Amino acid sequence: MHIFEDYFIPEIIDPDTLKTLPPGETGELVFTTITKEAIPVIRYRTRDVSCLKFEPCSCGRTHVRMKRVSGRTDDMLIIRGVNVFPSQIESVLMEIEGTEPHYQMVVERKGNLDILEVQVEVSEKLFSDEVKKLEDLERKIKTEIESVLSVSVNVKLVEPKTIE
Repeated sequence: MHIFEDYFIPEIIDPDTLKTLPPGETGELVFTTITKEAIPVIRYRTRDVSCLKFEPCSCGRTHVRMKRVSGRTDDMLIIRGVNVFPSQIESVLMEIEGTEPHYQMVVERKGNLDILEVQVEVSEKLFSDEVKKLEDLERKIKTEIESVLSVSVNVKLVEPKTIE
């Protein structure tokens, strides 16, 4: 992707030290706007991991190019266009009685859609109870998470001490 250097100054930084990395190195992509007057953006950290290429493109353009984003420096996920942070799910689970503080998020791509499954450990007391209580808990967790995230999720209850 070409970056128009007459509007933006791109940099690649080390996300830990915040020092600028030499050309060709992979790190966090940072932008500074040049033409924005009202609210300039100076060294905006995108949290995207990429690399800048400075050699001219085969199309003839001489602007710097960025390689495809290969990851993130934070724990944010993008599910169906919605930014999802694990801390949002954790805050929901901490409010629901009968769950343990251990959970796992599993993202699978089916066709063009990302499917988020949240596996939640339940307390030993609740796990040995009747199935209807477990189904109610699963439904409650699903409803609460979906109301916070505004995206549909699958919830799977798992036995205590089974998530690493």
